[in-house]
Amino acid sequence: MAVTRDLTTIARDLVMKTLDGLAERAATTEAAPEPVHQLAERWRTLSETDREDLARRIGVAAEAALAVIPLAAAAAVTARRRAKKRRAAPAPKAAAVTAETAGDGKKKGKDDKNRRKEKKKKDRKKDKKNKKKKSKR
Repeated sequence: MAVTRDLTTIARDLVMKTLDGLAERAATTEAAPEPVHQLAERWRTLSETDREDLARRIGVAAEAALAVIPLAAAAAVTARRRAKKRRAAPAPKAAAVTAETAGDGKKKGKDDKNRRKEKKKKDRKKDKKNKKKKSKR
């Protein structure tokens, strides 16, 4: 708990110094944007106890955000792994008409495979014959 109190104290002091410095610079500089002037004016109108309370609440919120960062990082890693697995998984087959079921709706897969195999065999035989003829010449 000592670490938590130290972080909250450090955050509160940091917020106090930052907003005090911003209020001083905004008062002397007209080039600052209008929202900065409004924030500086509201900060100056707060009482000292209200300033410390606001700074403390900001410190507690920052501490809570710091506590959540490791959880968010772990969730991001898990999400990346899931996405990687989804990309690696094969796509499901569609029930729509494909080249295999074109025409009458009957599958032609095996017949097409057999025709392709026979054509490859013939092509190989032709290639062998052509090589033999070239080597004889």
